[in-house]
Amino acid sequence: MRPSRIIDLSEALYHNCPSNPAFPPCEVSTKMLHPVSGWCTEELCLFTHVGTHVDAPYHRFPTGVRLDKIPLDRLVCQAVCVAADEIDPGAPIGVEVLDERAERLEPGDALLLRTGWGDKRANTEEYLYRSPWLSQEVAEWAVARGLAGVGIDHFSVGGAQPQNAAIPHDILLGAGLWVAEGLYIPPELTQMGSFLLVVAPLLITDASGAPARVLALVD
Repeated sequence: MRPSRIIDLSEALYHNCPSNPAFPPCEVSTKMLHPVSGWCTEELCLFTHVGTHVDAPYHRFPTGVRLDKIPLDRLVCQAVCVAADEIDPGAPIGVEVLDERAERLEPGDALLLRTGWGDKRANTEEYLYRSPWLSQEVAEWAVARGLAGVGIDHFSVGGAQPQNAAIPHDILLGAGLWVAEGLYIPPELTQMGSFLLVVAPLLITDASGAPARVLALVD
């Protein structure tokens, strides 16, 4: 049965699009033009963790599951999205954002967090360096629930500050969850109940992560 609505939670890739400043920027260039060859093609050069992407446990742990070995039923699952857009810039996202919908999540489901930073996406100091980040308490909560994964509307679930970046990654990826970063989450998603989440990373052999198209299928 077709869903009544499909919401794209992916960010667009384009030349020098905002991304983790620790990585080289995305490069997009046109390589063939219709008037010259009758075809149009582009060349894309980017790190696998730029734009909307999925982190596999291997991103952090040498013995962790690699991207192409994540079972598909952990990438297509029920999810809820909670509002974390009242969190101060640079502050941790605590368990206070977990509402009754999050409490109903079951093993194998996913949790999305809207910080509002997806609305701020730009090559600015604010977007790049001042985002909220997922606290140890929420990461441990997700692991204890047996969730499949956690997603956020910023390029890193740990923010951009080195002292914070490893904390949620180590907890989530260390427990075998995937992490979806660089999402664009509209405010209305935080008002909805559970929906079917489709996380579709590129199938790259033995990769630590990959760019992805992420969709919410709403009934």
